[in-house]
Amino acid sequence: MAVRERLRSAYYQCWLIFYRGWQWFQPRNQTVLLQRAAAAIQCQKWSVAINLLQRVLQMPAPQPRVYQLLAETYQGQGQLPLAMKAARTAIDLAPTHGAYQTLGQICLVNDDLAAAVAALQQAVRLDPRSSLAQFQLGEALVKQGNWRAAVEPLQRAIRLNPLLPWPHYYLAEAQRSLGQLDRAKRSYLQAQRLGPDIVHLRGNVAYVEYLGDQTQRIQAYLQQVQAADTVRPRRRPRVLMLTPGPACPPCSGASLRMFYEMQALHRHTDLVVASLLYAKNTVSVQSQLARYAQLAVALDWSDRPPRPPTQAAIVHRHNSQLLRQTLQQLAAVDFDIVVTDFVYMGQYIDLFPQAFHVLSEHNIESQILRRQAATDAAPTVAQEADRLAAFEDQLWPHFPLRFVVSRPDQQQLQQRCATGETVVVPNGANPRALRRLTDNPVPRVLFIGTLHYQPNVDGVRFFVDEILPHVWQLNDQVEFWIAGANPTPDVVALAQQDPRIKLIANPVEMIDVAAQCCLSVVPLRIGSGTRIKILQALAMGLPTVTTHLGCEGLAVVDDQHLLVRDEPAAFAAAVVGLLADVTWRDRLRHHGRLLVEQEYDWEQIFESAVQLMLDRYQQHVKSRG
Repeated sequence: MAVRERLRSAYYQCWLIFYRGWQWFQPRNQTVLLQRAAAAIQCQKWSVAINLLQRVLQMPAPQPRVYQLLAETYQGQGQLPLAMKAARTAIDLAPTHGAYQTLGQICLVNDDLAAAVAALQQAVRLDPRSSLAQFQLGEALVKQGNWRAAVEPLQRAIRLNPLLPWPHYYLAEAQRSLGQLDRAKRSYLQAQRLGPDIVHLRGNVAYVEYLGDQTQRIQAYLQQVQAADTVRPRRRPRVLMLTPGPACPPCSGASLRMFYEMQALHRHTDLVVASLLYAKNTVSVQSQLARYAQLAVALDWSDRPPRPPTQAAIVHRHNSQLLRQTLQQLAAVDFDIVVTDFVYMGQYIDLFPQAFHVLSEHNIESQILRRQAATDAAPTVAQEADRLAAFEDQLWPHFPLRFVVSRPDQQQLQQRCATGETVVVPNGANPRALRRLTDNPVPRVLFIGTLHYQPNVDGVRFFVDEILPHVWQLNDQVEFWIAGANPTPDVVALAQQDPRIKLIANPVEMIDVAAQCCLSVVPLRIGSGTRIKILQALAMGLPTVTTHLGCEGLAVVDDQHLLVRDEPAAFAAAVVGLLADVTWRDRLRHHGRLLVEQEYDWEQIFESAVQLMLDRYQQHVKSRG
C-alpha cells in the first residue's frame, strides 16, 4: 500500500509539473489552471491550489468546477464551513456528479450523515459507475447504522474497483452488524490483504472470532444457570452490571470507580458484567473482567442505529444493537438486581422489567454540558444539555435506588426526581496501592486526567492560557506537566507552546510521573460529581491547588488538606508559594493523606454501598410479597 501511495503521489506530481509548464503558454486558460489546481489538491499542496483557484475566480465567467475544487481544498485545510459553502455553490451552478460527491464527502467528514447520504445518492444516480461515490455512500450508510442499505453500494464499489481496501472494510462492518460473522471475516481479511500497512484494518478478524467465542460463552452460562436453578435454591442475588466502558484496567476516574464497585459486587453476589468497548482491538479486557464475574461480556460500540433527531448525542453513542441483542439473551436469567453505571446506559433497562434497578451516577451529565455551554459559544452544547436533561428526567424515576458521588449532585437529583432514594457514595482512592511520595522540591507542577474529557481539556487550557503567565512572572523556572490518556489535538497543541510544558500521554504508571513533580493542580471550571484526581493526589502526598469547582463535593478544608483558589493570579501565587515553602507542603501532605485514609478508601466505600444495595433489594422483595 505504501508503494502504491508513493506511485500515486509521483503521478500527480508529474501532472502538476506538466500543467505548470502548459500554464506558461496559456496563463489565462481556465481549464489549465483548474487542472493544475486539481493536481495540487491530490498532492495536498493547499496553498498552491487556493492561489490558482482565486485566479480563476477573478476571470470573467469562471467555470462552475472552480467551486468544487475550492470545496475540496477547504476540506483538505480543515475549513469545513467554507468547504460546505463552496460545494453548495458548485451544485447551484452545475449539479454534476462531482459536485454532489464533493458535498457528500464534506458532510461525511463533518459527521452530517443524513446530508452525506442524500448528496451521495444523487452522485450515484448521476454516475452509477463511480466506485468512489458508491463506496462513500456505503460508508455513510454504515456510519448512519443503515447496514442493509449499505451492502449494495459497497458491493458495487468493489466490483468497479476491487483493489481498494476500504470498501471491503465497510462491507465487513455492515456484515458484522447484521450478524453475518463468516462473511464479515472474509471481507475483513480481504481489506487487510489490500491494505497491509493500514493500522485501522488490523485486529478486525480477531474481533469477529472473539464474537463467535463470546456467543459460546453466553450459551454455556445460560445452560449453567438453568441447571443450577433446577438443583438448589439460589443463595446469593444474581446481579447484572452495565457499564459504558470496561472497568479493567482501572486507569481513569470512571474505570476506577467501576472497578471497586465490581470488586465489591463480586464478593457478595453472583455477578455478570456487560460493557461496551471503545475499540475492537481492546477485547483482551474481557479476560480481566472475567476474574470478577461469572460471565463478562464486552462489545465494540460502533454498531449504532440511526440517531433520532431529538436524542442526546451521548445516549446515541452508547446505543449498541449487538449489546441490546446480547442483553435480550441474558434476560432469560431473571436477574435480581441490575446495576447501571451512567444514566445513558439506562436505555437498556427496559429489557429487565422484573429486576430491582440501581443507578450509579458518576456525574450529573447534563450539568457538565450546561457548565460547558457557559464557556462555549456553540449553541449545540446548550441544546445537548437540554436533550440530556430530558433523558435524565425520563430515566431517573425508573431507578428506586440511585448512587451519586456528592451532596450537591444528591440535592439536584432529588429536586428533579421525587421518587426513589438518592444516596451519596463518594469517590475514593486506594491508599494501600498508592504509596506516599517523598517531597520533591523541583519546581514542577502536574495535571492528571483523561485528556479527551472536555472538563479536563478546558482545565488544561485555563491553566496554560490564564494561570501559567502569572506563575512565570513570579518564577520563570516552573515546569507544567500534563499526564493522562488519549490527549486531544488541542491538548497536544497547548503542550507545544513552550518547552517548559510537557505532555506525558498514556503513562504506564501515573505514580512514577507524580514522583517527579512537586505538586498537583486541578484548575477545573467545568464538571459535576467529585474529582478522583484530587483524592489520588492527596493519597500520594502531592500538595494540591484547585478551584472551588475542582474540589466540589469533597470534605476538604482550604489550607488544611489543599489550597482553593479561583482567580488566575491567586491560583498562580498559591502554586509559587507552595513551591517555595517545604513546611507548608509537608503540612498539606500529612493532612491530605490522612483524610483519604479515614474517609475515602475505595474498598470501605463500596463495601458499605453494596450492603445498602442488598438491604434495599430485600426490602423491595418483601414489599412485593
